[in-house]
Amino acid sequence: MAASRSWRVLSERIGEGMKLALKTAPTSEPVTKDDVKKHLRLATTTAEATAYTTEDDLLDRLIATARIITEQEIGRKLITQTMTYYLDRWPDRREIRIPYPPLQSATVAYRLEGDDDYANTLSTVDVDTVSEPGRIVLQPNESWPSGTLYSDKPIKIEFVCGYGDADDVPKGIKSAILLRIEDLYEHRGEVVVGLTVSRIDDAVDSLLRSYRIWSRFE
Repeated sequence: MAASRSWRVLSERIGEGMKLALKTAPTSEPVTKDDVKKHLRLATTTAEATAYTTEDDLLDRLIATARIITEQEIGRKLITQTMTYYLDRWPDRREIRIPYPPLQSATVAYRLEGDDDYANTLSTVDVDTVSEPGRIVLQPNESWPSGTLYSDKPIKIEFVCGYGDADDVPKGIKSAILLRIEDLYEHRGEVVVGLTVSRIDDAVDSLLRSYRIWSRFE
């Protein structure tokens, strides 16, 4: 009997055995505090937004929280950051799919039994930054390296992902983040059900739908 298949957002699949670590965190956020203050009607001009600092610490936390929630929902990273992806073995197929598009660049190193570190660099691959998710693909007539791999996390892929800086993040994603911040700000410490939350959730879902990265798995 064939295994059942279903579709899930790629980020949901990452928790199922994938080993990922953040190496270099994003240095900015997709929306600024001034953007948020205007959206929340705490200020109407940039000058007023800059002058109003009473809730800056709270807004910083809400911006980061909304960005993280959004990244989890769509299976992407938004601002440029570097991650390390570990594999236990070479794949059966000729490609390795890299989570969290957009992919900007990637390098592959591996450790054989007896090696002290990731001394071997894989150069017989091409990095596909156009596909989503991005891929590392064996070049024609090449194969994955032979040799006995080290027993723990022997393959290390360092990759740079994200759209770039805030100006490069699609406007639909930014709008969804602002709505999520509005929800978090208005209902701090509350468990809320009702039309307001439903309206915001529906709007966020509509804005993010086309950006979700879906993965089919066995």
